[in-house]
Amino acid sequence: MILVGIIAPASALGATSRADLQAAYQNALRQAIALLTQEVSQLEAQLATLVAPSMPTALPAAAGPSLTLVAPSSTSSGSSSAPTSSAALVTTTTPTGTASGGAFGVSGSPVTQTAKMPLQKIGTVTIGASSAGPIELSSLKLTFSGNGYAAGSSTFLNTVFLKDPNAIDVDASFGALETKDANAGTVAWVFPVSAGSAPIVSSGQQLVLQLWAATNVIPGVPGTSESLSVTVQNPGDLTFYDGADTAAVAAGSIPLSQTEVPLTVSSLSWGVGM
Repeated sequence: MILVGIIAPASALGATSRADLQAAYQNALRQAIALLTQEVSQLEAQLATLVAPSMPTALPAAAGPSLTLVAPSSTSSGSSSAPTSSAALVTTTTPTGTASGGAFGVSGSPVTQTAKMPLQKIGTVTIGASSAGPIELSSLKLTFSGNGYAAGSSTFLNTVFLKDPNAIDVDASFGALETKDANAGTVAWVFPVSAGSAPIVSSGQQLVLQLWAATNVIPGVPGTSESLSVTVQNPGDLTFYDGADTAAVAAGSIPLSQTEVPLTVSSLSWGVGM
């Protein structure tokens, strides 16, 4: 902290008029400001030698990174895995997925419900940035389908929430703009790019988003079983920025490739009369 005080200059003591007194104090103030500016410059120079830049300035190749997305299969053994990838973005989805280490693989079994349940987690989307650098999530849209969704429609969709790793609604934690379309069976989230609130995944780290919903609002269909599927259906349904700075945002968001969709986030089913 720098403290600057202004002491009455000697010239002010002998001032014979108000104008002389004012001029003397103005001159003293200019000297104090000059001294303070010099001190700040010296401190900035010292700070520059101690702090190294933490954000890379170079952008990846214009073509953007390759992406590897792995969707688990719903097998009787209830397990899935993802291969190691050196891509800048590794995205995996699983109904009950948990990270299995630096390879950004996931393991878990498909979600099952013995009965329709009140609000609870029904799936996860795990997004991991490789050692190539950080990424920033731009948007996510999930598509709901199946006769279970058809029966519940807008009533069910109103119970759908996307939460961050701390189980806080992303609308609050990230300032996401959420749009629900009951006719299309979709819920979309567009994330901000402002510093401090954007969903940034640091190099070598993961972001786990939780999908929550209440299935007990879905009415039963007489004489038939019901199912509900949640997917990332199209390439543009998950987009990200290849970096976490303004240059990456200015370059535009990157969608998935056609071969990487659809990806299943959750798959639920209930027996006849449930």
